[in-house]
Amino acid sequence: MTLKDFIENALNNSDTNTIFELDISKETCKKIKDSIGLNVYKYKFTIKENYIRHVKNRHPNDIDLLEKIPDILNTFFQVEKSITRNPQTGGTEISLVFRKKIDSNIIQMVSLRVIRDKELSFKTVFRKDTADQKLP
Repeated sequence: MTLKDFIENALNNSDTNTIFELDISKETCKKIKDSIGLNVYKYKFTIKENYIRHVKNRHPNDIDLLEKIPDILNTFFQVEKSITRNPQTGGTEISLVFRKKIDSNIIQMVSLRVIRDKELSFKTVFRKDTADQKLP
């Protein structure tokens, strides 16, 4: 199944929750390690259908960015680590925020680091207001 097919299926069927996996290139892993000191070698990047639907419901103008996830992951200009508290478990979560310039927009993609499964799990993607962003 292609990413495009996976996205279409997720947008049209709310009763399924399959997972799509992307490889994280060695170059991307090195760039993340060099930028924020996080070792994600041997991690996989997963996309769950419910987060595709999240983008549709919360960022409807950004649905077109879903097919750009591999490009954002592999050619970002900035990545930062964000530490938040999970409101359900009270535990600490580490997310990575990837930024990429596409046309005149800064795109932000957020993924959650799941240590036990060695995965970066896609959470959301959206266009950020460029007025308060530093462009590369």
